Amino acid sequence: MPGAGSPRHTFCSRLIANGESLAYIKEQMGHSSIQVTVDLYGHLVPGSNKQAVDRLDEPVETANAEAESATIRNQGWAMVRQNGSSAAKLLI
Repeated sequence: MPGAGSPRHTFCSRLIANGESLAYIKEQMGHSSIQVTVDLYGHLVPGSNKQAVDRLDEPVETANAEAESATIRNQGWAMVRQNGSSAAKLLI
C-alpha cells in the first residue's frame, strides 16, 4: 500500500481532485476492483457518499433493483412551480 507521500498516492489524489471518476482511477491504478480504489481513496472524493460508491461493485441485477426502488419512491413527488417559487408536492 502506498504511503501518503508516495508519487503513486499523489497521482491518485490529483486525479480525484481533478474530478476523474473512480472507475477511471481504478483502471489507471491497476486495482483488481473498484472496491480497492474506494477503500484506499474514497475518503478523498469531495461530497462523496461511500455507500453509493460501494454499490458500484454490486452485481447489475442488485443495483438495478435498488435504482428501481428509488425511482418508485421518487415518483410520488413532483415539483410544482407557483408564483416563481418551487414547492414539492406529494402526488397520491
